[in-house]
Amino acid sequence: MNTRCVVLAPLLLVLAASAGAGDRKMEARDIPSIRAAQDPQISPDGRWVAFVVSDVDSKDNVYQSDIWMVGTKGGEPFRFTRHVKNDRSPQFSPDGTKIAFISERDEKPQIFLADVRGGEPWKLSELKGGVSGFAWSPDGTWVVALSADAPSEDEEKRTKAKDDERVADQDQRMTHLHRIDVATRETKRLTEGGFTLSDARISPDGNEIVAVRRPTPKADDGSASDIVLIPSSGGSPKLLFENSGSDAQPRFSPDGKTIAFLTRDGKLPRTGTDTLALISRSGGPIRTLSPVDLNPGTILWSSDGSSLIFTATVGVEGRLYSVAAVGGVPREMMRGAFMATSPALAAKAPTLVFLRQDPKAPSDVYVQSTDTATKAPATRLTTLNPSLTDFALSETEVVRWRSRDGREIEGLLHRPAGSTGRKLPLIVHVHGGPSGAYTLSFPSSMNNYHHVLTGRGYAVLQPNFRGSTGYGDAFQRLNVNDWGKGDFEDIMSGVDSLIAKGVADPDRMALHGWSYGGYMCAWSVTQTTRFKAASCGAALTNLYSMYGTNDIPSTLDDYFDGPPYAKAETYWSASAMAWITRVKTPTLILHGQADDRVPTSQGQEFYLGLKKLGVPTEFVTYPREPHGFREPNHQVDKMEREIAWFEKWGVK
Repeated sequence: MNTRCVVLAPLLLVLAASAGAGDRKMEARDIPSIRAAQDPQISPDGRWVAFVVSDVDSKDNVYQSDIWMVGTKGGEPFRFTRHVKNDRSPQFSPDGTKIAFISERDEKPQIFLADVRGGEPWKLSELKGGVSGFAWSPDGTWVVALSADAPSEDEEKRTKAKDDERVADQDQRMTHLHRIDVATRETKRLTEGGFTLSDARISPDGNEIVAVRRPTPKADDGSASDIVLIPSSGGSPKLLFENSGSDAQPRFSPDGKTIAFLTRDGKLPRTGTDTLALISRSGGPIRTLSPVDLNPGTILWSSDGSSLIFTATVGVEGRLYSVAAVGGVPREMMRGAFMATSPALAAKAPTLVFLRQDPKAPSDVYVQSTDTATKAPATRLTTLNPSLTDFALSETEVVRWRSRDGREIEGLLHRPAGSTGRKLPLIVHVHGGPSGAYTLSFPSSMNNYHHVLTGRGYAVLQPNFRGSTGYGDAFQRLNVNDWGKGDFEDIMSGVDSLIAKGVADPDRMALHGWSYGGYMCAWSVTQTTRFKAASCGAALTNLYSMYGTNDIPSTLDDYFDGPPYAKAETYWSASAMAWITRVKTPTLILHGQADDRVPTSQGQEFYLGLKKLGVPTEFVTYPREPHGFREPNHQVDKMEREIAWFEKWGVK
């Protein structure tokens, strides 16, 4: 680490230690009201930061987001937009006088502009398909907008007449580029064809647009993405880079000669890490800048083009790295017992902004000088949740143990403050993915609410079992053809380690998880009776039927080396339904009714089986909810229902 970062880490740890010193117990109903800064963007002169904050609209039971602003020299952050509909994705104009953002205040999301000095925003775009993303031209005279194809007049008439049949894989809305003049609002469509585009960026000379191209907007085609160049006057995309894996986040260098992007090699199984790569704007071979075990997240160029900055999760930490554009070993810019994410650099000032959170503090905005001569520490610009000091928050510890095969596994242990030396009831919380991971972040979702649980006297174990991200490419691939085996042993050996240390009471343990965590929950109760209760959310329970009914079957292809039609026994033997007669654990099953990722039928199958076998069970479905719940009332109900289930069966 350089000197600047040595100063930074202790500062942030002191801030974390000062949070949550009160005695109020956090409840599930407190979770939706916790604010977190999102998507920080810095003005070209480095004086202002625009960011997004969501608040609960309790009347309509929705989250409502607005654009906020704060000065980089300090001062109180303020709400820049106020509207009953969502405002998001702020971007400063190149001269810094305006902010463009996407707003849902019309029937479809559109681009709005506002003077940075304030005043009523005005609408820029009028695209029938709405706007999913946009970028400013270098001179600020036009923007490029991404918009999905709108229904034709004939299609609209048929829909009104209820003659609206849909043919699978044929009735798809592709997203294309549109150029909008800022002064006149004149709009020109730039691309046509049977492909969909995303993440468009304009070259510094304004002549070309780089974007990500996929054959369809289907989630299952996410790994079929490639990098293309499109003339800014319109025309067919020119393929710049393709492979059998995914390609994402193309970013022009400041001189416009080189494009940085993230790529995955595509070798099966496609479950490993991404690599930061460079390619000439004119094409040719790529040059990789990050090692295979360092999985980059957000990437951006330095203002002089000599280096790139990127985020990466390493173990449970979220770090910032810098790497020279000519190559070399990436250098740690920032690390510590926290998550540093969403970096953004000022175009005309040596100023970096980023988000930072830790287990006791949600995401706030920080600013850091990039002038190495100043050696100034980072400054915290926002404190969006001052009332958190009223709560008695969890004490968090990084724990490690040996699994049954001798492999070291890491996780997080959360306990009530002052509970060291006491044997506690244990909740095991299994993450999704399966290539997700638990990190040193603030728990503020319906699937991660350990402050609520520790407030009720529980210890919470969050294991990063094999297959988790943040531990290298090989580790992330370890559960290929091994679902429910090595990862189950990793989890149970972690439980045993806490029992051996006197932390966990073996007679008072419960298990819960969502998505792949739900899979592991359902699988675990078929393999052990050690848990007194379980809550399995959006659980994959029958992998054979799951393959044909969910929106990303290729993920199962990757993990099982092919579809179930060729490997029926492999899929079935890794399914909880195959072993359901072993279940004795009272099991709560939760599911969103609009879930395409893990269809509700997966929960229905498990529920009916348990009910027929006489195992105590409940099956709760939530109307309108997709894979991740969006409505605050449902989120709170899910948490409270789980806790009540655990306590009903003696885990308290």
